[in-house]
Amino acid sequence: MARYGRVVFAAIASAFVLTLILNVSVARADMVDDLLGESKGSVPATLAAKAAANPTGSTAATTTATGGTSGPAIVPAATPVVVDSYSTDPAQLQGGSRFTLALSLKNPGTDDAQDVVVKIGPTTGSNWGSSNELVVLGSGSAQYVGTIGAGQTNSNAAFQLMANPAAPGGMRSVPVTITWKSQGYEHTASEVVGLLVNSYVSLDTQIQAMGTQTQKRPFQVVLHIKNSGSKPVKNVAVAFSGSGAQPSNATSITVGDLAPGASKTIAMTFTAPLVGRAKVVAAISYTDDFGDSRSLQAQGWARVQRTPPPSKDDKALSLAEEVVGFAMAMLGLNG
Repeated sequence: MARYGRVVFAAIASAFVLTLILNVSVARADMVDDLLGESKGSVPATLAAKAAANPTGSTAATTTATGGTSGPAIVPAATPVVVDSYSTDPAQLQGGSRFTLALSLKNPGTDDAQDVVVKIGPTTGSNWGSSNELVVLGSGSAQYVGTIGAGQTNSNAAFQLMANPAAPGGMRSVPVTITWKSQGYEHTASEVVGLLVNSYVSLDTQIQAMGTQTQKRPFQVVLHIKNSGSKPVKNVAVAFSGSGAQPSNATSITVGDLAPGASKTIAMTFTAPLVGRAKVVAAISYTDDFGDSRSLQAQGWARVQRTPPPSKDDKALSLAEEVVGFAMAMLGLNG
């Protein structure tokens, strides 16, 4: 009986010790959680703060809080700056010609975009294709625009460029890089502007009226055309006109195609009704290798003098002819 009592006592004592140990473990766990700033049975507070500050998983800037502790900062949404529109002057681009590229930048966001800088061309190096198809001239490749207010547009960026005459016709891609600041953060955007550049065409033209012309007497005007470019010129036609002198026959002449290096000479007869300085004009139209219609104009000048009066001999001969004619009419010999 005594032995049975000792067994029961030992069992009760063991249960008491086990309960005490469990209570102590829970208390220590709670204390550790309190020291670490975590709540029992929930996600740790520090991890929750990180997840809220950086929901996308990207690297965020750090800032110093009021209490002196450092933690991730919430980066405000970027105020976008985009190329709203662009244009060139002249509108039709040709290899070998200079032109102006004007960019209109827009800020569709709700914050001001400050210290806006726009740059054209490749981000590294200066090669715009295999044969340097575009070249930036004296204006430089980067321009400071300044501040673009929320919802505002700025059209002050303009660049001077030249298309390489040796490059074939086609599309040119102009990389555009825009940098700006918004709420103290720096942002960058990249876009591409496409330009259509026609092949370099060189038509050498010369129109001239040789010597001094006489009033009301036809005179000849000569037009020389030569294709000095490296591409064929198609559907060449010439329309003649003038001021103080007019063509005396067909005004339009079809030349046809001119291969590189080929030339054509065209003669046209003009008549000047008045004395003075007369202008003669030849309008040349043709089709380039893109099928676009293009034109150029050649003009020259002719000096027109009065019709000289008949000489005395001419007057005497004219009077004698009149007398002979009258006599023959009286005799019935003039038929």
